[in-house]
Amino acid sequence: MPVRREIQDRSVPLPQKWDSFNTHAANKADFGRFLSQQLLLKALADKTIVVARGFSDEEQVESSTPNVNTEELEGRHEEADTHIVLHCVKSRASKIVVAARDTDVLVLLLAHFANMPCPRIWMKAGTSKKTKIHPNSLNGSSV
Repeated sequence: MPVRREIQDRSVPLPQKWDSFNTHAANKADFGRFLSQQLLLKALADKTIVVARGFSDEEQVESSTPNVNTEELEGRHEEADTHIVLHCVKSRASKIVVAARDTDVLVLLLAHFANMPCPRIWMKAGTSKKTKIHPNSLNGSSV
């Protein structure tokens, strides 16, 4: 049975029964908003973090760096996988690291790499104990 727990800030404890928490749509939405805000607030000064679909407006995209044009990154993609690729295709960054556990993301990145202006893209995959970095670079260099 889903249990509603509103997440407004860091003081809200994580639920003991994650499945009951995660099956409630409002909990997932609150948690997504909270994580999106925290990612942007805690971004390192020398890194740019772009967050999409973690806000009340599903098309909203925010960046930790004010000079990033997030308007061109907005979209109504049902799947996060294609939204990630959209961000890579539109990015003007010289290096991109995509963190994803889904092999579909790797396949999409490889398929669309020729359309990406960024010459160096990595995909961080795996688990915290077994991390894999997949390089994809126009000049053949790796991490």
